[in-house]
Formats: sequence, structure tokens, C-alpha cells
Amino acid sequence: MRRLEGSRRRGEEAVSFYKEHAASPRIYRGPIPAIEGKRLERVERRAHRDEGASEVIGSILMVALTVVTAASLVGVISFADLGPRDQVRAEFTLQAHAGEDGAWGTGDEYVTIRHKGGEAVPLADFAIIADIQGQATRYSGALLVHGDQTVFGEEPTPNAFTIGERWQTPLSGTNALTVNRGDIVSIEIVAGPGDPRVIWSGSVKAPPPDAPTEAAEPSADHTTITADPTKVHLDEEDESTITVTVRDDNGNPVNEGGDTACLATDHGTLTSATGQGDCGAAHVQATDHGDGTYTATLTANTPGEATITGTLNEDGTIDDEAFVRFVSPDPETTTLSAEPTWLKIEEESTITVQVNDQFGEAWTGPTVPVCLATDHGTLNSDTPNEDCDEEETQADEDEGQDGVYTATLTAETEGTATVTGTLDGDPITDEGTPEEVTVTFVPEDDADPTTTTIEATPTSLHIDESSTITVTVNDGNGDPVGEGGDEVCLETDHGTLSSTTGQGTCPTGETQATDVGDGTYTATLTAPTPGEATITGTLNTDTIQDTATVTFHVLTYVNDYTTNRGSVSDFENMQADDGLLATLTEGGETQGGTPTTSTFSANVIRANPVSPNQVTWTNPTNAFTNDANFANAQVTGGSNEISQIRYGLQDPTTESGDITSVILKADVRISSGQTGDAVFRLQACFQGGSCSQESNQLIGQNPGQRHTIEYDITNLRPEGGSWTWTDIENLEVIVTALKNTNPNRSFDLFWARADVGHEGSVTTYALDIENTFTNVPSAAQHDLELRYQATGDTFTLQVWNPSTSQWSTKSPTLSATSLTTWSTTLSEAEYANGEPTLRFVDNTPNGETQGTLDIDYLRVRST
Repeated sequence: MRRLEGSRRRGEEAVSFYKEHAASPRIYRGPIPAIEGKRLERVERRAHRDEGASEVIGSILMVALTVVTAASLVGVISFADLGPRDQVRAEFTLQAHAGEDGAWGTGDEYVTIRHKGGEAVPLADFAIIADIQGQATRYSGALLVHGDQTVFGEEPTPNAFTIGERWQTPLSGTNALTVNRGDIVSIEIVAGPGDPRVIWSGSVKAPPPDAPTEAAEPSADHTTITADPTKVHLDEEDESTITVTVRDDNGNPVNEGGDTACLATDHGTLTSATGQGDCGAAHVQATDHGDGTYTATLTANTPGEATITGTLNEDGTIDDEAFVRFVSPDPETTTLSAEPTWLKIEEESTITVQVNDQFGEAWTGPTVPVCLATDHGTLNSDTPNEDCDEEETQADEDEGQDGVYTATLTAETEGTATVTGTLDGDPITDEGTPEEVTVTFVPEDDADPTTTTIEATPTSLHIDESSTITVTVNDGNGDPVGEGGDEVCLETDHGTLSSTTGQGTCPTGETQATDVGDGTYTATLTAPTPGEATITGTLNTDTIQDTATVTFHVLTYVNDYTTNRGSVSDFENMQADDGLLATLTEGGETQGGTPTTSTFSANVIRANPVSPNQVTWTNPTNAFTNDANFANAQVTGGSNEISQIRYGLQDPTTESGDITSVILKADVRISSGQTGDAVFRLQACFQGGSCSQESNQLIGQNPGQRHTIEYDITNLRPEGGSWTWTDIENLEVIVTALKNTNPNRSFDLFWARADVGHEGSVTTYALDIENTFTNVPSAAQHDLELRYQATGDTFTLQVWNPSTSQWSTKSPTLSATSLTTWSTTLSEAEYANGEPTLRFVDNTPNGETQGTLDIDYLRVRST
């Protein structure tokens, strides 16, 4: 029991380790948990069964590692299961060569993996991990495909591991194995996408080349059964050799005869030189070659998959199995195709037959006769018609592709050809229904409604504009017929179609398009109201498969603007889509000593509260910028109650020049109350220092009205003298709200700042321009459209939302340096009953570069 628990614990450590490392795409080189021997493998297998192991993985692998004297160390590792018995089986071989000096060689060690039978395994589902003395190399993903040592990735199953394929570790380079005498060589196999599991673990110590091999007892658990080849073509009367390699309890070949190996198959016939021998009626005794291997021959007269099982001596069922497929060409899995299926009478179509076996895989055996017949036109090939009837054509074998046979089909007259075929005299069918392909031959320039096109120019336009509808008549190949004479009738579900022909010979409600004479036909589409029109048509009364779509819009251009910062030139140019540009320019101050004003908005709250009577302000950061958002205080209780909020200023250290004035400002309102019922005051403080007196501007306000209050503190510097930029950096602004009577009051603060006037050489620029629309018609959707280019700065477009009293910032930022079309959809609130308002602001306010925003047009598109 102690041995069982120890083995189980080591297995759990290995599983945990490889779950951590197996998903990595890189090579892992480092120590791994030590895992040795058959007992761990048996414990892991039992644990998988007890715990309801993954359906994909099934039971654990069996292992046999062989020490061969003098020359090499060879290990053969076989899957017992990778899921149900009809899934996959594989064989792994580990080999390391000895040098002439008796030491183990380096640079030519390798692991080989061979698929023995069952289904293909996606490469992404497993990895191989080789460990030499605690240094692990993991092979997965791209490392399972390398050089000439692999056939992975080839047809018919790319990126999968299929029957007969093999893989080897590289023989040189970073990922090659290096084995020296005395090294512990371990192989770990992990499988399962997303949650890898250790499905086999085993190790062996590499002995000196001349180490003797100890005699061992045969073990049915580790004895292997292999088949070569695993796919047999019945038409070639091939056979598969079944080999039993007897191994001991450590997985090593016994290398001597004398055992009884009995084999049985569920398909075909097993034969051997020994015959039934000492085996039962259902088995054949494999021929003893005296070296621990035993062979028999498997043949079959009918297609199918054989599973070969066996027993060793009287009481040992061999754990391993082998699989062999017997195949022949199958007319029920074989397919026909034609390319092209619609062509002119002077052209040819290629008829392709893909011959497959009973398992739906491409036929790789000897040539089989493929005969084709058609009820229209002529089939042609280069193969003599030796195996087909007189009215058939024997197809050519494509030696470059497995199971592919081709012929060409031509016709001198128009019509549809039906092509059928036989495979070795049997009709090619699909589940009993005759397989056939059809090819249509049309005269040159024959009009075809399935390839004829309907186009509209333009597809998006104003309701006062018109779109030209053009029908181009094409033939069966999609080529223009190039001449007139056909009847083209058009119809629309929105607006009105017109042409010089009028209704012509078309049904009521349709318009006959004007025949231009070169295979094209035209009409004009107009609409008095916005909406989407779908244009359909007929060609000589047959429905044209193509359609066209046209969208009519109402366009309303901007009609006014207000400049809060910056300037606008050639405003009329943005009131129409005419290619002319209006220019919005950031406003700034003149350089060269002229006094300038720079505005610093609140940035960080230094202290809050500063008074025991302070009332909590909600959303205090809303007062950082002038964006229509606000901080709010609800003041309750008796009279003379106050609420204070204190802000520090945005870092102004980038400014320079002599300061000429410092004025505190705040934008405030009383949300509820009566005239004269409340006041606001301003106060200036140095960070950690003294504060100025409160301003003597006490403002009585009507509820709901916004006012800007100011406090000039230019001459109130606490230490006297001139202001410095360090003073400005340390400056704080206190806004006090005071209610004079008992009723509760609500105070709103929109922004607070200090305006600093200074003389100097630094010029700063900013942009804040509002635009308004009027008379935008109501519609299902309103899209704000802009064609612009920006230089010197990037800009943001904001739309006023009356329901929230806030500006909504639209994405993306306006940053294109060449004329670019930009649009956004307005919400119902932003539509504002036909009078939307928007503004342009720069993304670098008070920047030293003067930016411009050129606008071709600014409009609302209503649909």
C-alpha cells in the first residue's frame, strides 16, 4: 500500500508539472519530477479508470525499453489506448548510439513515433517531452513539423498524425537529444487540448555499450503486436506481416524463442508456417524466429478493417493490438465535379473524378478504369478507350494526385450536358443514387439574367438629386454581350424610376430602361422623401438576380456659430458640400511683451473641509473644467449655515513672464431659494500658509441663474511685493456658499479658477467654438457628418445633451491631417427637437502651437 501511495503521489506531481508547462509554445528546459518504471504506469492506468478518465485519452500507455548490447540503446513504446479501440494506436522508438571509444555518442540520439492504426490525431492535441538527467525538452506545435524527418502536414490530412506516418526528434541543433552513458532517459507523453494530461511515463538508465543483458521472463502485458503494412490494396493481392515482439516485465525484448504466440483477427485470414499449432481453433500460432519475434501473414478477399489480437503462452492475453485496413476503389465514395459548369460553346469544361476507397480516402493503389458518358457534347481524353464501352470515354489518370482522373467536355451547340461515370464497370453513385454533374453551353453573347448586373450611381444622395440606374447585360461567363436589343424592365420600392422609353413593353408599375445599344440599359431614380430604395429588374421577362440599393437623405447644414476661444474664417464654406474650406483657428495672445491672460482650471482638492460648518459637496471634480457639469452642496439647518469647497490649481510651471494680475473666479448658481437668500464668497490661500480675507463681493441670486463672481487678489500677496510663479503653483481657491435664512438651500459650482495676467514671450492657444443647427427635419435617424483636416493640434467634437445638461464627447478624436469624412449618430435628446448644438475644442488647451481645423462641410443627414 505504501508503494502504491508513493507511486500515485509521484504521478500527481508529474500531472501537475506538465499541466503547467505543456501549453507553452517554447522549449522547456529544466528539471522535471522523477518518474520511473512500470509500477507508476500501472498505478496511473488504474487511477485513470477509477476516476473516470477523459474519453479522449482512455487508459495509460504500455512501455517496453530494450538495452541492446555493444551498439545502441533502443526503446519501443506503444499506446494501449488513446480512447475507444477504433481511435488511434502508435509506436515510439528511442535510440542512442555508442561511439568507438565505448562512450555514448552525442548528436545522433532520437525518438521516433509511428502511427499504427485508427483515426488521425490533430497535432495540437498532444506533445512529446524527452527528459535527460532532469533536463526536459518539449516538442509540440511547430516542433512536431521539421525538415525531412516528418510527413506530418501532407494530404489528405494536413496538420494531423495519420496511419503510416512517423516523426523524429531533430538529429542536430538546439532541440536534439544528447545521451551519455549512465544518463537516465525518460519519455513523457501529454495529450488533450486545453487540459494536457500525462498519458504515459517511463524511464531507463543508459548502461555502458558492453553491459550484459540479464535474462527475463516474458510478459504479455508488455509484448507488442505490429502490422506492416497497415493498409493493403486488395487489387494488388497484397498481404500484411503481423509481428509479435515478446518482452519481459520491464519492457525489454527477451531476444530468444521458445514461447507460444497465438494470433486472431476479426477480418481476413491469418496464416503461418506453424499453422494452428498449439493454439485454439480461432487462432493461428505465429512462426517462432528464435530471437523473441513471431510472425504470421494476414490476407483478405473483402474490404474492411482488421483488428489483430493475441495471447502469449497459455494464460497471457497480450495487451497490445494491431490494425490493418483492406481497401479497394469504391464507386459509392467516389465523386464527380466539373469546372466550369457554364461556358460558351467554343470552350471546354474539365470533368474530374476523385476515386476513393471504402473509408472515403483517396485511392493510392493501382490504376483503375474510369469511364465517363455525356448526353450532350463530346468527352475527350488521351487514354485509349480499352476498358470502356464504345459510347464512353476512358478518363486520364493524374499521376500527380492520388485517385484523380480527368477528361474534357466540349460542345458545338448550346444546351445542358449531364455527365455520369463508372468505376471499374460499376456506376459511380452517392448512397445508391447515380452521381452526375451538369454543364451548360451557351452561344456567344447570349444574354444571361444570372450574370447581368444592376448598378446605381450614386448610391447615397440628397432628396433633390437623382441616381442613374445602369443595367449591364452579360452572357453565361459574366462577359458583356456588347450589343442591344433586349428588353430590360426595372422596378423600385421607393421613389420614382423614369426613362426615355417610359413603360414601353413592360408590365404596369415597371419602367423599360433605355437601350443604349452597347448592351447597357439606363433609367433615372428620384425620391421626394428620405428612405432606402431597392431596384430590381427582369431581362426578357426573366428575373435578374442582381439588385441595387439607393439611399435618399435630407441634408441640413450648420447655420450659426459662437466663438468662445479662437476664430472662424469663411464660415459659409462649411454650409455646403462644395470642396471649399472654412477654417477654425485656435485663439492666442500676441508675443513681444503684450499682456496676456492664461487660465488655470482647478485640478486637485488640497483640503476639504476647512470649516466645522462645512457641508459635503457631491461630485467636486465636476468643477475642474467648464463643461456644464457641476459640484453641488445641500445646506440644511438654521440661518448663517455655510458650505466651503477648496481647490488647488493646475500646475502652471510651464508659464513664464512677469505676473501683472491675479484674479480668482467662480461660476455659481443657487438651485433653490429666493432672491438675496444666499451669497457666494471667494478666498485665496497659499498651500499650508495664510489665507486672504473673503472677497467683499456678496452676490444675491435668483434660483437657477448662473453668475461669475470675481475676486482681484493682485495686491493681496501675503508677503507683499510681486507675485511669482511659485506663488501661483501654491495658490488655492476657497468657494464659500452662505444661506441667510432657515430654509434648506442647494448650491451649484460649475468651475473655479485663477486668471493670471503676465507679460512675456510665451504665447498659448486654445479653441472653443459652438455651432448650432435649426430646422433639422424629424426622421428615424440623424447622422452628424463632418469632412475635415487638422494641423498643429487634435480636436474633439462635443454635442449638447439638454436632458442631462452636459456635453457628450464623440469619438474618435479629430486628428486626420488630410481631408477625411467623420460621422456620428445623434441620440433623440441630442437631436434637440431639430436644433442640435455642438462645439469644437482642442485637445491641447494653452498649447504653444497654434492649431487649425479646416472644414469642408458640417451637416446633419436625416434618413
